[in-house]
Amino acid sequence: MTYLLLHIVDREAFRLLGASLRDLVFDAISKIVIADYSKAVLNPNTPQDVLFYVAEQMLITLNSRQLIYSQCTSLFGESFPSKGTMVFAFCFYVHRALGNTDRTDIDDVLIGKRDINDSNINDLPDLPVILQTTISIGATLTALCLSDDLNHLK
Repeated sequence: MTYLLLHIVDREAFRLLGASLRDLVFDAISKIVIADYSKAVLNPNTPQDVLFYVAEQMLITLNSRQLIYSQCTSLFGESFPSKGTMVFAFCFYVHRALGNTDRTDIDDVLIGKRDINDSNINDLPDLPVILQTTISIGATLTALCLSDDLNHLK
């Protein structure tokens, strides 16, 4: 969820602040979020080098997710989150993280450039999961009021 929310912050920052100010704001926000998240999920006595390694890996993952999310046509889609939407891609990443698939070769499906077919249908999350996730993300984004907060940075 952290990577998706950071991507949405990135898009909003670009829309509201422009490219150069977005770079400053997003880089600072992403470093703070990744550092805080790393500290929160690890034992307080975790050595600094391990903490740094985890944060570095999170930054690498953020960059790869940014590439996928940026190629998606929208967050939710027009009628239902399906291939080509950020929610669909996010659901896939959660599905994979839960051990339900080990596929890493369907980025083109996630961004909507290739159709879902028999060879990949079982590697994608089910409809009820996508619907529940859509509701959760929508509620989270409504509660966060990102645009309002980013407008204060102008």
